[in-house]
Amino acid sequence: DKDRVVLINNLDSCIRLNEAYQEQYRKTKEMLQGLKDGKQFDFSETLIFGRFDLFCRRVVKLIDMFQTIQQFTSLSQHRFDGMEHLVERFHKILETFKSNKHDMLDFQQHKFDRDYVKFNVQISELENNLRQFINQSFESIGSIEASLRLLNKLQSILQRDNLRADLESKFAVIFHNYGLELNQVQDQYEKCKS
Repeated sequence: DKDRVVLINNLDSCIRLNEAYQEQYRKTKEMLQGLKDGKQFDFSETLIFGRFDLFCRRVVKLIDMFQTIQQFTSLSQHRFDGMEHLVERFHKILETFKSNKHDMLDFQQHKFDRDYVKFNVQISELENNLRQFINQSFESIGSIEASLRLLNKLQSILQRDNLRADLESKFAVIFHNYGLELNQVQDQYEKCKS
């Protein structure tokens, strides 16, 4: 797990390096344009940075993929009852992708891009199933305290934006239920008081 975090950080560094190179190029070009007698940059940015940009596009895909793997690996380690089939499905998706034996850093290999799209489609379907599982889990919980514990646990695991947005909406539902529970307690108190 630490290796995956280090890998993601290193890949992110590649993207930041490309951005820093391009920013420095533009600053130098602007500075030279301000000088009347100096040599000017007359180079194509596409020729200079094109391959690095293509590589960085691949890196963005790799970061997304490794974050997805990290999320589902973490999810499988937390042992939620009834989630076993989702974890098994994830491992099958991952093994199918691994069996293609891509050179993932070779940005000119287009088979990776096709398989990456297929991987994401399968992960999207899996996330929809996960979303249904989460909704069913919240519906079956009887107490607000247990709902908050589950929500906290899931928030510490789920990192992908669409799943996190779903979890954020659960707070509103939990606190609405809490308000209803308070009203019931107040009504019961009023009845017993009189």
